[in-house]
Amino acid sequence: MTTIDPVAPPATVQVNWEETIGTSRTTLTTHLWTAPPLRRESPIHDKAFDALRELRVDFARFLPWFSHPRVAVAELAPPTATETSWNFELLDPFVEDFVAASEGRPIVANFATIPTWMFVTPEPVAIAEDPDEIHWHYEQGSELRDPTCGEVADYFYRLASWYIAGGFTDELGRRHESGHRYRFAYWEVLCEPDIGHRLSPETYTKLYDAVVARLAPLDPDMKFVGLSLSHVHHQPNTSGTFSIPPTTPTASGSTRSPITSMLNPRSPIPSVQQETRPVNTGATSSTPKPTPSSTRSASSTPSVGAWLPIPRHSSTNWAPTRPT
Repeated sequence: MTTIDPVAPPATVQVNWEETIGTSRTTLTTHLWTAPPLRRESPIHDKAFDALRELRVDFARFLPWFSHPRVAVAELAPPTATETSWNFELLDPFVEDFVAASEGRPIVANFATIPTWMFVTPEPVAIAEDPDEIHWHYEQGSELRDPTCGEVADYFYRLASWYIAGGFTDELGRRHESGHRYRFAYWEVLCEPDIGHRLSPETYTKLYDAVVARLAPLDPDMKFVGLSLSHVHHQPNTSGTFSIPPTTPTASGSTRSPITSMLNPRSPIPSVQQETRPVNTGATSSTPKPTPSSTRSASSTPSVGAWLPIPRHSSTNWAPTRPT
């Protein structure tokens, strides 16, 4: 005999159109990544960056992508007892030209590629000498060799210091001077962490807190962007995990300011997910850092919207197809 469950009564939804709960604000902008056709020796370089300049957009996003690690990764090999591999020779021209084309408008930094040697892998990942050669399989490993995320945070601190603070001191105590003093409105922590290394929600959230704690003192006005998920969504609970406030108190014991975060804007329909994530400035690190002079809040600034490609006529939307 078959038992039929009773049908649940219909739910009633009441909408109060007179009450404003929240306001979603989207800024249409663009995205530029370190593609070989945008190198200075390329015949389309000048036209591409002129097109970016003529757009006059706020929050243009700069992304050195993992597909070209010799450009995107500033430290391709782990430090030894006698030397480090820090090298900005190929990356600097992209950053310099991007900042120049932005003409002082607010920009977003997304140096999203973690050196693969910081992950546990069966063997080192081979990298071709040709900087223009594509490495779709550069991002290998899901387990960081330093589970505290301190090594990754220190890498991004030194990279950010190169562009924000004029230079940094490497793992061997040697000073590297850049002369750069750029300002970034936002620093985006990784791009599509749910693919590539396929970081778990817990690992990404821990890494985000560690990176923000290290970078926040460099510029008290710089805000941070989190998640930036792909459209694949291997871990549907990432957003929920990221939204849980961390338990580590700040150095001063005060409440941390909320930070605007977003989903990856390469979705079919441009959208913004407005969430909050407190800043963790209580993490420790082997590299001394100054005390933040103030707290930051993104509550009064517009959320960064979809990264729209630069118009096709500018030839800057070149991108090889990524294998699935």
